[in-house]
Amino acid sequence: FLSNKIKFLQLSTIRQKIAHLLIKQSKEANNLNFTLKASKEDIAREMGVARPSLSREFIALALEGIITQNKKHIKIIDMSKLEQFL
Repeated sequence: FLSNKIKFLQLSTIRQKIAHLLIKQSKEANNLNFTLKASKEDIAREMGVARPSLSREFIALALEGIITQNKKHIKIIDMSKLEQFL
């Protein structure tokens, strides 16, 4: 837990933090299709960013074809691109 938290704190951009979160939750679900465990508001608060900024970054990832999203449901389309942000 502690090493995971330290790694998360080292990430500097919102995109890096989102990539870390999505990869982590995908591995926990053992699937590229999963439902976020928390609301985007809670995720934004945990990351220390504004919710609109978080939502814009999710939209940007979707427009780039890296993920698809429908509310809390996420599907990772291109894991290698997502991993490049880390």
